[in-house]
Amino acid sequence: MHCSFSVQMPWIGVVGDRETIFLQDFSREAEMPNSLPMLTLSAARIASELNSQVLGNGDLCVSGVEFIKRATATDLAFISSEKYIAAVAETAASVIIIPQSVADRLSAESLSKALIPVAEPEAAFLSIAELLHPEPPRRRLGISAQASVSESAMIGTNSNIHPFAVVGDRVVIGEDCEIGPGVVLGEGCILGDNVRIDANTVLYRDVVVGNDVIIHANSVIGSDGFGYRTVDGQHRRLPHVGRVRICDNVEIGAGVTVDRAKMGETVIGTGTKIDNQVVIAHNCQVGPHNLLCSQTGIAGSSSTGSYVVCAGQAGIADHVHLGDGAIIGAKAGVHRDMPGGQAYLGSPARNAAEHTREVMVIKRLPEMRSTLKDLVKQVAMLQLEVDRLTTGRTVESDEREAAWTSPDREHCISRNRMPHENREYFRTTSEHMNSADDNPDILPFSRSALSETAVMTPSRIGLLAGAGRFPVEFVEAARSAGHYVYGLGIAGMASEELADVCDDFRFAPLARIGKAIRLFHRADVQRIVMAGKIEKTVLFHPFRWLRLLPDWRTIHMWFRYARENKKDDTLLLAVIREFERDGFRFDSALDYAPELLVKHGFLTTRKPTTAQWRDIQFGWDLAREMGRLDVGQTVVVNDTAVIAVEAIEGTDRCIRRAGELCRRGGFTVVKVAKPQQDMRFDVPTVGVETIKTMHEAGGRVLAIEAGMTIIIEPEEVTRLADRFGISVVAVNAEELEMRAAAWLCCRRPKESDADRSDLLRFWIWRTPHPLPDRQPVRRWHTAGRLMNGLCQGNCGMSASFRHLSRPGIRQMVGSVRQDC
Repeated sequence: MHCSFSVQMPWIGVVGDRETIFLQDFSREAEMPNSLPMLTLSAARIASELNSQVLGNGDLCVSGVEFIKRATATDLAFISSEKYIAAVAETAASVIIIPQSVADRLSAESLSKALIPVAEPEAAFLSIAELLHPEPPRRRLGISAQASVSESAMIGTNSNIHPFAVVGDRVVIGEDCEIGPGVVLGEGCILGDNVRIDANTVLYRDVVVGNDVIIHANSVIGSDGFGYRTVDGQHRRLPHVGRVRICDNVEIGAGVTVDRAKMGETVIGTGTKIDNQVVIAHNCQVGPHNLLCSQTGIAGSSSTGSYVVCAGQAGIADHVHLGDGAIIGAKAGVHRDMPGGQAYLGSPARNAAEHTREVMVIKRLPEMRSTLKDLVKQVAMLQLEVDRLTTGRTVESDEREAAWTSPDREHCISRNRMPHENREYFRTTSEHMNSADDNPDILPFSRSALSETAVMTPSRIGLLAGAGRFPVEFVEAARSAGHYVYGLGIAGMASEELADVCDDFRFAPLARIGKAIRLFHRADVQRIVMAGKIEKTVLFHPFRWLRLLPDWRTIHMWFRYARENKKDDTLLLAVIREFERDGFRFDSALDYAPELLVKHGFLTTRKPTTAQWRDIQFGWDLAREMGRLDVGQTVVVNDTAVIAVEAIEGTDRCIRRAGELCRRGGFTVVKVAKPQQDMRFDVPTVGVETIKTMHEAGGRVLAIEAGMTIIIEPEEVTRLADRFGISVVAVNAEELEMRAAAWLCCRRPKESDADRSDLLRFWIWRTPHPLPDRQPVRRWHTAGRLMNGLCQGNCGMSASFRHLSRPGIRQMVGSVRQDC
């Protein structure tokens, strides 16, 4: 359905030169449809515009653009990265622009869609959006008869002046300009070409506007600045005789005020974009390509460099300069010059990183105040103890009991969780220490006087528990030795079973080192043990800082110790250093439970074959090297080829990955300690889950380092390994060297005798470090037994070696020793 209407309106047009103005009546009759015409593009046409190709049906058409989650069948949508791949199958859009990198991961036929892969999806989407939704053509209206235009004004061709606009004397308007309704152009204003000024905007006298400028509605350009002087008790207004100059390609939002200069010019640089409700005072010099967001205020005589960004409600004081590329954050107050290339926050504005640290400290002030009160109480109690030790004065038993069980000490020891015998032990220990002055063999208790042997005596131990069964095993072993264990489990990792086995237990978030330190202080713990695996993968989650919400101590530790690299040793040593700053000492869990270390020998009835021993020898050196580089402790080998190397994922995931890569199974898992292994943390650990994972993945041999590896639940590990046919063997470097030498001597039977003696000599002296006094002698005997076994067995040696007797072997070994 169409409707017809007639419009008769008097207009003033421009014909010939700009001084010829005549009255003309326009009479037109137009037909308007009930809806705007709609442009439709096919997928093939869109791909042609983007110099790409269509994956799928190129005949599908779209007539609009929309976000992918809200798109319909007639809309064009896009995804910017691979994390939105799932939305492609869920959206109703028929044509989708996708990144080139994910084209091989999407099937257009199965999705019944047209996919167009490009290098820059967002830029391509915007270019097609301009084709589908072009700006309406500019109509030629001329000069309205209802506008007030001075006879001295000069108006360019194709410029429109809408009703109720006022054009003052000596105003110059360029070509293709649009002067909206109610616009006031003061005396002497000069406008360049293609200028658009929207409704009710006011340009005071002598404002100069460049080409391609847009000024939105209700803005005021060129008003007097806020300048007064107090004389004889009255505020006298200062005259402003300067002007405003707006350079090319500037866009000014709605409700913006730009004051004229007192003398000279207020300048808005080329390409600058100004948001709504911005105030720019007199004599400001705004540089090129600035972005001034909503409600920004710039005081008089301030200046900015190129590409400066001022976020919402930023305030700039007078006579301040902002350097090139400076970023002023939201609600920031700038009171001094700011160098370029940095971000600033706060009032007074300062470096964004510094401001963030200060805000975090302010948020922690209530907690710090509470901690300070606790410290004051603890210092008072320690002072009483020092006075007792130095003067011989004893504390009455009722005072000591009151101090021990006061409400302020409830967080140190939970009375409803501490076993009765442990409370009696600490009470007895306290009374025992009171007699230290009378007995010189008893050392008085103090934080600085703890000896190395104090670990083996009953004491208070703090446990920093990670994932796995090892923390539980440690607590049971430590408590059986009479130690009091205060457990602090990492939330989301530590087992809830620890709450039942520890004397007192609490959870703490991973990135709250400050909280952990405070809890250990309150529990009166000096020695801390770290047990269990800490999952490092959380450091690589998206929005990791929001997930972890670290406290100030964690941030301090991170930027002081862990910025260089994120290796396991680096991070764990950084944690230890941060605790040691508060007087804590980290011990190895094996000092309290040495029985957890595996001993040398076979743990299962099934033993490795010769080929599997070769894999163990091959993987051993690689695993040691990986440990030295702090990459991982586990290497998976099959037929002297590396299948998988442990990294951040852990041993079990490494074994599963090896099972996926080696489908036939039969591989060997070698797990050793690092050459620089710190036994306080990250000790190699295997358990029942390791055996189950190997069985599922197809592993057949597990080789671990004797004396440096922990086995959790060894009886169950042995039972499961025998049931699944898996060999578990604990070896050391010397045994592997002897086996390697034997294999090298036997594998080439055609070698000469001289070559074999050289090989034996090399094996005896191959160690790179000086050996203890008795070590060489032990190696000589080992070499003699090796050569004796080689001679007596048919291992492919030449006849000259086979007929040697034991004295002959000893003589040969002696000659090797003399030569070396």
